[in-house]
Amino acid sequence: MEWNYLALANRDALAGNPELEIVVPQHGVIAGPYAGAISAYAPHRMPPTVVGICHERRGQLLYLEGYAYPIRYNDMLLVV
Repeated sequence: MEWNYLALANRDALAGNPELEIVVPQHGVIAGPYAGAISAYAPHRMPPTVVGICHERRGQLLYLEGYAYPIRYNDMLLVV
């Protein structure tokens, strides 16, 4: 058992040998273990720009390309 984004990447890397089935629960899914923060004492002010990109549409699409569920995933489903 592993996070679905890791399982999907492994499935692609294995290229069907062996064949894998990825099952994502319909209910009871919890958030990932990652969080981001910017220190008030950061020597550079670039991190806020990076965080901003992660939260706008193109950054959210990059998360999806890596099989991760971005924070705006449900909103993005409505746009499609």
